[in-house]
Amino acid sequence: MLILQAGGTFGIRQNSATVLYAALIIVTIILIFVIKYILSRFNLFLKKSAAVRPQKKLDVQALKNAAAKLGLLKEETAFLINYCRLCNIKELPLIAETEQCINGQFKTLYKHICSEETEDNQAQTEDKKLLLFRIIHKIENGKRSLTLVTNSIAFPAGLTLNYTDENGNSYPMELIQNTPAEMIL
Repeated sequence: MLILQAGGTFGIRQNSATVLYAALIIVTIILIFVIKYILSRFNLFLKKSAAVRPQKKLDVQALKNAAAKLGLLKEETAFLINYCRLCNIKELPLIAETEQCINGQFKTLYKHICSEETEDNQAQTEDKKLLLFRIIHKIENGKRSLTLVTNSIAFPAGLTLNYTDENGNSYPMELIQNTPAEMIL
């Protein structure tokens, strides 16, 4: 803060306490605006996350489409849809990137089937378990057939391979090293 002194020439003297208070007020105002900006961004984030709500019910059409791609029969698809509804499973990603995405749901289905078992319907329950395991097997095989190999460089080291010659003789191998120049088996 500048203070003019009386006298012939203008003299400037700084008052350190006043300057400190002025700086503190300016910093406080800036801090208020920064906090207001952060809170407005956080409010916008909350509104967006509230708009993206989880599914309320199973997407049957998506499940049927995925099941058809994996080669499941209509009875198997209907079985999955029925048990997903009974177990309140809202999403069953049959074509998932990792097995962990779907293993939890299948465990839930299996536990529900086991809980229905009584002495009177033990054979029917075993048939349902068998059907569930057949479906899981078909899904795993279907995923393998959906995976397209476009370049052998993508094969990781340690991959187990099976070579079959023209006579039908099969030779199991393991990929030791894979470089753009060569594959060492």
